[in-house]
Amino acid sequence: MPTLNLTKGGTSALASPVGTPIKLLKLLVDFRVTPSEASDVLQLFNIPADCRVLMAGHKTLRVEGATAAGTLGDGAGVGGYLTASNFNSLATQMSTLALTEAAPNTVTGYSGGKFYTAADTIDIVTTQACDEALVEFYALVVELLPHSIT
Repeated sequence: MPTLNLTKGGTSALASPVGTPIKLLKLLVDFRVTPSEASDVLQLFNIPADCRVLMAGHKTLRVEGATAAGTLGDGAGVGGYLTASNFNSLATQMSTLALTEAAPNTVTGYSGGKFYTAADTIDIVTTQACDEALVEFYALVVELLPHSIT
């Protein structure tokens, strides 16, 4: 169960021009080039401290051809954004607000977004082997303290 770092650049900054507080991060993962086994962790995006991720998701551009899935989250919650990513369907999946019914209702996972007080990565954990799919991952991030860009 190795962890593969696919992020671009270092761990302390988002790759975007200074003064741009809202960023759409994108990463195209070709599983033919970067195959994964079940339970592999692929680190997709570096998220610095003092950022809020509004949503995260992916679009499958080439299907796996067999059962292929994963969870999209971070170090604190492997399925925080998506608990059931499907890489065998030409579809877009994204985190959207979901409530867990109780007294009172609570927000499910990171469906309402997440504020990062410490640096972390957004990761996909594959639940089956993937060696054919082509998937574009994305995250919409607001950088709350512009001075954190280096």
